[in-house]
Amino acid sequence: MRIFKIVILVIIIGLFIVFVLQNNTKVEIRYFIVSSSSLPLWLVVFIALFIGLFVGWIFSYINEMELRKSMKKKNKEFEELKKEVEYLRNLPITEKGEQKAKEIDVD
Repeated sequence: MRIFKIVILVIIIGLFIVFVLQNNTKVEIRYFIVSSSSLPLWLVVFIALFIGLFVGWIFSYINEMELRKSMKKKNKEFEELKKEVEYLRNLPITEKGEQKAKEIDVD
């Protein structure tokens, strides 16, 4: 498995080097009032890639935090329901017990 990872890493590095060598053209970037001097095209592409990855990571992180909060709430509700079921299982089977169970059921 380790050899497979090394081979994949070498292939990725090779592709990166080929991309850099073939896209050395200088470009000027202008965005509203901000402008840059001539930058290599490969650098502009990778900057855009990493900005996109960062923004995606931020949205993913926010989503994960919301899911964790929801999961915490569901776990708390689950524990309360488990306690209620345990309480109901331990009620004696008598008329009073049935009446108490009905009262709890109404709540």
